Amino acid sequence: LPDPALDGRQAQSPGASATADYLFERFAELGLSVELQDIGPGRRNVVARWGTAAAHVVIGAHYDGQGFGYRSASDNAAGVAVMLELARELRDVELPVSLVFIAFDDEERGLNGSRYYTRSPVYPLEEARAVIIMDTMGRSFVDLERWTLVVFGTEFSPELASIVERRRT
Repeated sequence: LPDPALDGRQAQSPGASATADYLFERFAELGLSVELQDIGPGRRNVVARWGTAAAHVVIGAHYDGQGFGYRSASDNAAGVAVMLELARELRDVELPVSLVFIAFDDEERGLNGSRYYTRSPVYPLEEARAVIIMDTMGRSFVDLERWTLVVFGTEFSPELASIVERRRT
């Protein structure tokens, strides 16, 4: 994704369009059912599913970048790479839920891809058991000098808070 030929992957650019096609092909090669969700002129989310259970976990990352002059490797090619690797690794694991992988477009200009998905979900939101979004991976976060894991939602889920606490290092 940080290839200079993709010219920063800004939403509605040829680089972003080529990236959506690339991700569609990668998910299809892994054997996932995949579709492109049109979210507006020249913008598409890539939605892939593994499993047949109605209950699902959403794993997402945005593929659009900051545009010309930016490779956008940590924001957010790294998150997309992790998402693809999770799809590859988890497709052979028997899980009680399906996995829905979403590569969001047009997040840099106002979270437009994820906002569109929540208004027009491909899979019912009430069947989502958890949502994991990966962003700004491989670099420090905001002004923090140490590597940081930020997990939103622990205040609503004692189970999630317990998992995060056990895994802290």
